[in-house]
Amino acid sequence: MRATLTFAALLWASVALADVPAPVVPSEVKGSVGEFITVKADCKNPVQWYAVSSGLKLFPVELLKDTKTAVVTANKAGRYELLCWTAEGNEPSKATKTVTIVVDDNGPTPPVPPTPPTPPVPPDSTFYNDLKRLYDADKSEDKQTTLSKLTGFYKALLSYIDKPNSVTVGDFRNDWQAAMSEVLGDIPADVLADCRRLIGQRIGAALGVDPEAKLDPTIRPKAKSALTEITTALDKLNTLEKRKNK
Repeated sequence: MRATLTFAALLWASVALADVPAPVVPSEVKGSVGEFITVKADCKNPVQWYAVSSGLKLFPVELLKDTKTAVVTANKAGRYELLCWTAEGNEPSKATKTVTIVVDDNGPTPPVPPTPPTPPVPPDSTFYNDLKRLYDADKSEDKQTTLSKLTGFYKALLSYIDKPNSVTVGDFRNDWQAAMSEVLGDIPADVLADCRRLIGQRIGAALGVDPEAKLDPTIRPKAKSALTEITTALDKLNTLEKRKNK
C-alpha cells in the first residue's frame, strides 16, 4: 500500500529547493483560551498560514486587511503549531516557518485604576443596553467565553468592511456568514442566541435587503457605523464581565 505523506511533509518537499526568503515570525506567541491571538510575519510578499495542530482555529486570512497577520483561537489550553510560508512569482519560499502558540486558561486581567472614571454615556446607548439585558438574561455557563469570541470576531469583521473586494451587499453577507461558520461554528446554538440575533439585525438594518446593492459611499459607512457600535458594545460588556469575575 502506498504511504500517504502528511501535509507538512508535502510542503517541505515542495519548498526544499526554492531560494525565496521565508517569512520572519516569532518562535512563540502566548494567549488565553477563547481569545483571538494575533501573529505577525515580516515579509515583502503575501503570506500563507496553516494551522497544523488540531484544536487551533485560524481566522480566514482573506477577511483580514493583510495576509501578513494571522488570527487564531483555541478552546483548550496547550501548545499548538502554526505554519507559514510565502512565494514570489511561481517560486515558493525556501522554507516554511513554524510558530508555537501557547494557550493558557487565564485571560488577561485589565488594569484597574485606583479611582476608575465613569465612562461617558454615548448619545444613543440603546444598542448596548439591549445587548447587556439579553446577555444578563442568558443562563449559559460558558457565555463569557462566547462573548470574548464574538468581540474578537466582530473587530476583525469591522476591518474587513473596508476591503475593496466586498463589492455588493450580497458579497459582504456571504463572506460574513462563511467566516462566522468557520470561526464561531462550534458555539452551541443556544449560547447567547438572543445577543447574536440582535447583532445580526443591527448589521442587516444597515446593509438593507437588496443583495445586488453596491457597497457605495452611502451603504458602506452605514455598515461600518453599525459594526463600530457593535464592537464598542461587545468590548464594553466584555471588560465589565472580566472585572466582575476578577
